[in-house]
Amino acid sequence: SLDKDSGALAYAAEPAAVSSSSPVAIISMIVYAMGIPAASFWVLWQNHNLRRFLADHFAVSTYGVLSELRVHTLFTSIISQPNFGLLLGNCITLWFFGSECLSILGTRRFLQLYVFGGAVSSAVAVVWPLLAPRHHGLNVHSLSFPATGAVNAVVMYSILTFPQRTILLYFFLPVPAALLGGLFVAKDAYALTTGDRAYGSAGNLAGSALGTYLFYAWRRARYRF
Repeated sequence: SLDKDSGALAYAAEPAAVSSSSPVAIISMIVYAMGIPAASFWVLWQNHNLRRFLADHFAVSTYGVLSELRVHTLFTSIISQPNFGLLLGNCITLWFFGSECLSILGTRRFLQLYVFGGAVSSAVAVVWPLLAPRHHGLNVHSLSFPATGAVNAVVMYSILTFPQRTILLYFFLPVPAALLGGLFVAKDAYALTTGDRAYGSAGNLAGSALGTYLFYAWRRARYRF
């Protein structure tokens, strides 16, 4: 079965000018590096003849990692998404928040943020069915796609960098960035405690936590040296 986790749907009202790099070049890099592969995999998921192969090698599950030892899926699942709504939401969110993080961090650290966020999301998605209450209805064969966890890591880093800026939630509702960060965590925490995967997942929460951790860890390292 497929996990239903909600994508990040919040957008910067006024993107901050944080670098002299061309915004068009930055956005293009994000789209080409992440959006196109993700869209390509969505197309592949529409082919029923490929779904078994994709489920085995481009989706993460407790059984697949711990029993079948498909450890590579902790990473390959980050670029895989069979749900078009989540794919679109994640790409748009990266368009707004990812460009800022990339201009702040540079390519290497931005990719670390995104990939580590996805990998931690994958790892938590593997472990959580073993820990979740039985009434949540999770099982070791449930498939998860940690792209939203990776995006959440980027969003949380951006929000912590500019906590006082205004974010347009769903394009029209102005919300302070700090409040939006709290709503992100609360939404996924609600899903964690109730098992309602329409609102989020443990993996999404892990991605947000990783983005928060790296924000403070890299800031301490910068001030230290």
